[in-house]
Amino acid sequence: MATTHTLGINDMLDAWDDTTTLYVGLIRDDSYVDLGTAADTMASHGNWEEADEYSGSRKEFVAVAAAGGALTNSASKASFAVNGTETFKGFFLCTAATGTTCILVGAALFTSGDQACVNGQTLEVEATITVS
Repeated sequence: MATTHTLGINDMLDAWDDTTTLYVGLIRDDSYVDLGTAADTMASHGNWEEADEYSGSRKEFVAVAAAGGALTNSASKASFAVNGTETFKGFFLCTAATGTTCILVGAALFTSGDQACVNGQTLEVEATITVS
């Protein structure tokens, strides 16, 4: 019988967070099909497209201590200064601020639905990594 122990998962997530810097990127609604498969990479994810209608590069995922088997940036959300008109479907986490040679950790749709933004708005993203 397999049993999951939350304290062990929290410790694993905190250790990973201490050694790996993650970045949050945005998924645009253009050409969106679905979030893809577990085999997708940053270089190959044909079902969605990374958005670039914001200033700077991907935003660092700054997590609080893991709790309940999850790691989140709830205290320091990723903040994107929108510099165009775009509808964002969701976000992804990866291991580099730019480029496609990094590791794609995962992708998700916004729980509150698509976010239509225009130049000058700020979009804040709260991301959560859950292990069970």
